[in-house]
Amino acid sequence: MISQFLKHTAILGLLLPLVACAVSTSDETDQTSSELNAYVACGGVLKKKNSSVDACYDGVCAKSNGHDAGTLSSCGTTSSSSCSSSSCGYEWQCVELVNRYMHVVFGDARVHGDAGCTMCENFDASSAYTVYYKESCGSHTKSNYKPVGGDALVWNGHTALVTSTTSTSIHFIQQNAGSYYGSDTVSWSTSTSPDTFGSLGGMGPACVIHEKSNVCEPGDTTTSGCDYGEHKNCSAKHAWGACTCDPGDTRICSSPDCCGTCGHATQTCSSSHTWITGSCQNGC
Repeated sequence: MISQFLKHTAILGLLLPLVACAVSTSDETDQTSSELNAYVACGGVLKKKNSSVDACYDGVCAKSNGHDAGTLSSCGTTSSSSCSSSSCGYEWQCVELVNRYMHVVFGDARVHGDAGCTMCENFDASSAYTVYYKESCGSHTKSNYKPVGGDALVWNGHTALVTSTTSTSIHFIQQNAGSYYGSDTVSWSTSTSPDTFGSLGGMGPACVIHEKSNVCEPGDTTTSGCDYGEHKNCSAKHAWGACTCDPGDTRICSSPDCCGTCGHATQTCSSSHTWITGSCQNGC
């Protein structure tokens, strides 16, 4: 389809972006005719599948390509080469969602390329990303890797943004998928080599794109690298914060820096998340 399209546009002398986001889903007719996931005007926020909830992740939302949904045409602007919090590419192709998310959350620049091996390799050329290939794109080797929230799934013709995973499935938000819902689910399999995610609308998986700064899931906590009684929280930028304590928490301190060379003291976490040392016990 893409090659025929490009051949045709070359004849017309047009220069159009490679975006390749057309997805044909088996339930498209039912979804677009139902009360939920009905037509959304160009640039409007899509809802999650069979839901009235906006299809958003980390504050970034999937948007409608209007009457051009599922095609290589863009209902919005195609002239901007820069990124902002509201747009990052051809509006509203599937690749635009991934670029907008990477820009808003991690501050990355826009990466060009149609959904498929070209997109995988172009993101791979950036030092900000690690790409795990599920198809032999060029000379790249396939590798095992399970996506996490904030990763991009790339099929040969579409891309989407991972929001969560289970042992057997991957949930994602998407735009320009040939329908007016902005989320879906695909299977996850470890019985193949490499482990991989399922096909979508007849399109096979190409790769997973991982932003290297994405080291944790917002809301997660860890005590790794922290002192006793402290923990780190994962920020909205998918990065670990500094070790801290929760106001009202207590701990027993017996180190010289809190009570001299002998004895111990109770420390209480203040409202400013710092430890306040009480009077020493078992003094010298």
